[in-house]
Formats: sequence, C-alpha cells, structure tokens
Amino acid sequence: LQEATLDVLCVFSAAALPLRLHLARERSLLPRLLALVGGGNNLQSASRRAAAVLHNLANAPGNHNAFLLYEGALAGLAMHPPGEFGANVGTVIAEVALELNPTPAW
Repeated sequence: LQEATLDVLCVFSAAALPLRLHLARERSLLPRLLALVGGGNNLQSASRRAAAVLHNLANAPGNHNAFLLYEGALAGLAMHPPGEFGANVGTVIAEVALELNPTPAW
C-alpha cells in the first residue's frame, strides 16, 4: 500500500501547480515524507520516491512557506553522504533545500 501511495504522490506532485500547492498544504504529508526519506536502508525505494515528491513540491514557488517548519530536518538529511538513504537521496534533498532558498546567505 505504501508503494502504491508513493507512486500516486509522485504523479500528483509532478502535476499542475494548483495540485502541488494543495498537496503541500496537507499537514501530515511533509513530515511523513521526511520520515520515509530518513527511514534507513530497508526503505531505499520508498526513500527515493519520497525525496522525489519533496523535490516536486519544493519546485512550486507557493509551497516555500509549507517547508519552513521542516528546514532543520531537510538540512540534516541533505548532509548525509550519498547512498546512506539510497541512491543519491541526500543529493535530492540538497536540491530541495536549494529550491526553497536559491540565494544562500553565505
């Protein structure tokens, strides 16, 4: 069931902007996706798909405020070496962080 749900979320999160905005406003979605990304080696496929959904949602400019509460969690996940949570999930999370803040303060 989790795999099917992630497949549907991948499709919806790549859809038109209004749908991506609506998905990010769902209070339980972002924390659950972050939990899947950090779930460990036995969830590599789910981690990759959850990271892809997060990336798609972060691409929508109207969703940046929805991610504010989770900046610390995103930063922590982005600092893990590639492959620790599956193939390049850390890299995808780093891209999510860049989408949310394209001009770093440093």
